[in-house]
Amino acid sequence: MATLAVPSGFVDLRTGALQGQQPAQLSHRELAVLRYLAQRPHQIVDRHVLQTEVLGLAAAMRTRIVDKVIMTLREKVEADRTDPVCILTVHGEGYKWVPPAWDLLPALRQLEPNAFVGRGAEVEAVLELLQRPHVVTLTGPGGVGKTRLSRQVASRWEVQSGADVYVCDLTLAHGPSELAPMVAAALSVPSGEPEQIGAALAARGATLLVLDNFEHLQGAEALVRQWWRGAAELRILVTSRSALSLDCERVVPIAPLPLDEAVELLCRRAEERGGEVAADDDARQLVQVLEGLPLAVELAASQASMWSAAQAVRMLQSRGLLDLGRAAGGPPRHASLRATLDWSWSLLPVEQRHTLAVLSVFQGGICPELAAEVVQAVLPRGSSLIDIGALCSSSWIQSSSTSRGRRLHLLQHVHRYATERLADAGLVQRAQRAHGECLARLAAARVEEQQGPRAMEARDELLVELGNLRVACTRAIQRGDPEVMAPTGLAAVLVMHHRGMVEAALQLSEGMVETRGAGPEPLAMAWYARACAQLIADPDEARGSFERAARLAQQTDLRDIHVNAVRLVGRLQPTLDEGVRILLRALDAAERPVHEGMIQCELAVMAASREDWHEAHRWLDLAMRHLPQGPPAWRALARSHRAYVYLCQGRLPEAEATYHEAIEQLEQAGDLVNVLVARKCLGMVKAEGQDFEAARALFAELVEPLRRLGSRSRLASVLVHLAHAMVGVGELSRAQELLEESVALQVEPSPEDLQLWRTTQATVRAHQGASIE
Repeated sequence: MATLAVPSGFVDLRTGALQGQQPAQLSHRELAVLRYLAQRPHQIVDRHVLQTEVLGLAAAMRTRIVDKVIMTLREKVEADRTDPVCILTVHGEGYKWVPPAWDLLPALRQLEPNAFVGRGAEVEAVLELLQRPHVVTLTGPGGVGKTRLSRQVASRWEVQSGADVYVCDLTLAHGPSELAPMVAAALSVPSGEPEQIGAALAARGATLLVLDNFEHLQGAEALVRQWWRGAAELRILVTSRSALSLDCERVVPIAPLPLDEAVELLCRRAEERGGEVAADDDARQLVQVLEGLPLAVELAASQASMWSAAQAVRMLQSRGLLDLGRAAGGPPRHASLRATLDWSWSLLPVEQRHTLAVLSVFQGGICPELAAEVVQAVLPRGSSLIDIGALCSSSWIQSSSTSRGRRLHLLQHVHRYATERLADAGLVQRAQRAHGECLARLAAARVEEQQGPRAMEARDELLVELGNLRVACTRAIQRGDPEVMAPTGLAAVLVMHHRGMVEAALQLSEGMVETRGAGPEPLAMAWYARACAQLIADPDEARGSFERAARLAQQTDLRDIHVNAVRLVGRLQPTLDEGVRILLRALDAAERPVHEGMIQCELAVMAASREDWHEAHRWLDLAMRHLPQGPPAWRALARSHRAYVYLCQGRLPEAEATYHEAIEQLEQAGDLVNVLVARKCLGMVKAEGQDFEAARALFAELVEPLRRLGSRSRLASVLVHLAHAMVGVGELSRAQELLEESVALQVEPSPEDLQLWRTTQATVRAHQGASIE
């Protein structure tokens, strides 16, 4: 990770800078020891190991340098060096690092007493519907508790059925095209293609898929129907402000809590927060004022130690907020929720108000470490961890456990309210900049890791933070901040490219290259991102963008971008000789073995195009020596190149077996685009072996994914190969339609595709002539 949480603040693990109430700079030795210990949490590290392996001192040297480094390190990172809580001494053995006790804070633990209250009839009704495969939609206004109810139903159903449950929060979805990638992430399906998701759901049997906050995805209802129909035992539970209007849908309207259940919720939550509310007439009047909205009741209960129910009613009514909201013509429930938010806000300490307001700059789930870092940067005098914990305890912030650890959430109404308060405090620019700088550091570190063996883990972390990366980049573009725009935008585009989110990647990258005041380095990153976004839909445009990125990167220290951009320029060259020349030049410039390996893979493909089989396999053998330390996707791609050489040689059994291995590895690595390319080549193997039925099936599966990706060149090529397979199975009229469609795409075909088009067209015409005769 780029930063490490310590009791006194946060340490930048690259520079040794300590941010906190008393900023400091760690020495080279202090930083080396801290890194070594932090990489081995709870492990005892012998002091002689620190002396020899970390500090590079001779084993025979009798010195107290290690002890002195530990002492000065504690002075900087511990809140009290005389009572350390992270760098502990294990007498007679050495030292160990104990991470800050995040889970001891209310912000970072699931509050188990916060049990589900009421809704018994609704829960049973939904569970009854889920006895059979249905699409069940919970509808109702914001703040009524649809999300909490869906989680309760999912938990009950999982226990009763013993089957798997997958929850997908769609709050950050920007449009219907993003449903599939977000569901793929929830299911841990590498490919974001709807067909692959459908196949995964069908294979998992009696599964429950929860789609939360679906109102953001109007227009994606047909995809839900498609998945449900393709999986015989699939149940889908949706929360939305309105129904999806599907023929397979069962709608369950969710109303505010009945009076008795609302009173029970008030009393239960007050008790959990250390307060006490009696279930009397005053409590009943209070929940009536709050109109039974669970969110409003939760917020009111969190302050129960400070007021009685009667006092709360008087305070709400004396402010006139309810009447004011109704007079403005808004829905009554909006007025009651707004009044509760205003009242609860007024009871918060100033530090907690500012902390909550600052957290509104995040979009969707929030990593607790990033949250504390951003708050600390904006409010350096505050205690961000304690404030976050208190806000979680008072229901302003939600906390949940995920496969990647704790995540914090602001409900939509709370997020909008906190955003308003951030503006009132005049902290918008400062908070957005701190958020952007924090995400920029994370993005830069994870993009760097995508060049190595941790590529999949790094990409997964960027995928989790995609919403924050996108908003950080967009804000940086708007304020003309290229230093934040470049790393956050590049990271977001790379993730979206691999997940098949082409439209979103193109839109973001277009703004990146137009950012005001950008120098060569951020512009090189912006044009590289732009080229990656264009690569699927328009390879010719991508080549020009890669050329521009390479020229800019050459003026800077961005050697990875320079080499990768030149490599892709060589691959996209229309002439073979020019492509080889550019790749050899890139090979000379490459400094990382993994980059040498990828360039050698490209050279192998070009050698195969010249039918120089010995040279092709020589390049691939060299590549495989360089790629073991590279990203898994690159190793899988090298295997796909090997299969292509076998195909060109006519070694069909070896090509087929190698393509199957490559496709499996590419899917595991989440490389959607190269999965499609490898499947097309596998279809070519089948066609070469005269298995036209299998070839037709493989090519047909690629048509819709390529249409959605907007890849006209790849689509045109697949249509030609599909037409050829159609001729092989005797469907001549369909073959003619496919040939005409490929021409209508107005894409210049490769020489091989052009020859196949002519051969297929001649065969169709010959058969048509024979039929006429």
